[in-house]
Amino acid sequence: MTNTASVVRESAPTTLTSRELTPRFEIYRAPHKALRYILGHLLIEMGRVSFADEREAGMTLAAMEVVLAQCDRHIAHEDEVLRPALVARCPKALATLDEEHEQHATQVAELRAMAKALNEATSDDHRAAIGRTLYLHFTVFVAETLAHMAYEERMVQPLLDRNFTLEEQLGFNASIVASISPPDIIQFLLPAIPSWSRQ
Repeated sequence: MTNTASVVRESAPTTLTSRELTPRFEIYRAPHKALRYILGHLLIEMGRVSFADEREAGMTLAAMEVVLAQCDRHIAHEDEVLRPALVARCPKALATLDEEHEQHATQVAELRAMAKALNEATSDDHRAAIGRTLYLHFTVFVAETLAHMAYEERMVQPLLDRNFTLEEQLGFNASIVASISPPDIIQFLLPAIPSWSRQ
């Protein structure tokens, strides 16, 4: 992805302004908080799993597909609702966003291809080797996704604040929420529910 990490570092304030201390609506906050949780949770689990074990590998791949699907849906919501608004009022913001969303799609396709290869592996050694490669690629995916989300919150959110009213931003959020089906909401929140409460 584009080097958003350096952009985020450069944009980080040494002190907080009164505006930044004032409570305000942030369209990225809730979905990004949830994505950070499920990405971090899965990354930790992937570091523990034995990919040589067919059952463990299968459970991990199923969990990864849930996470990737949620990441895809989140970007689709941004592209469907926020992108047209940004095109109309601040098109210069789109270059980085479009590039990183395209690169996200490429990374997800690569991860799914590795998952397919892991599912089709016929020996413990083969599964272990593919699993290690998958784990390393997922680590990079998580790092770059975290940097991308921080870029949106530190750079794009202020653009939304300058170019759109609170009512307009609340309207964007309402459109996104209305497009999410109840099963998708449950699937999104399920990783955050302690396993003992689901037994």
